[in-house]
Amino acid sequence: MRISEARRLYVQWLAVAKDLSAHTIRAYAGDLSSFERYLGNGAECRSIDRDAILSFVGTQREAGIAPASLRRRASALRGFCRWMILHDALEIDPWSETRLELGRSKNLPRTVPTHELICLIRYLKNAAGMDGG
Repeated sequence: MRISEARRLYVQWLAVAKDLSAHTIRAYAGDLSSFERYLGNGAECRSIDRDAILSFVGTQREAGIAPASLRRRASALRGFCRWMILHDALEIDPWSETRLELGRSKNLPRTVPTHELICLIRYLKNAAGMDGG
């Protein structure tokens, strides 16, 4: 089976069988399309192996893809491979004994300035009818 056909069926299955948001399904579909393009259009499912996955993730990392996006792409690929095994499109799980260190984002949440908190508290007091101060 070609990856394009398996990807189409997998995305349909995600939409019906999994409780995922439309945004997540769209993101997974895009991630799998990126992987398919990496392997070459017309690639067969049997061409997916551990080396192909590690190489793909490595090129994505080198391209500057954020750690969170890399983790999502790895998750999409892992689920896709499991689905293909269950549907006899893939014989061996390329993820067995594969562990990726994809790092964490270094962005910290922004703190809310004190004056904005004071304004929020005043607004909430006013809205609750507690205008006393």
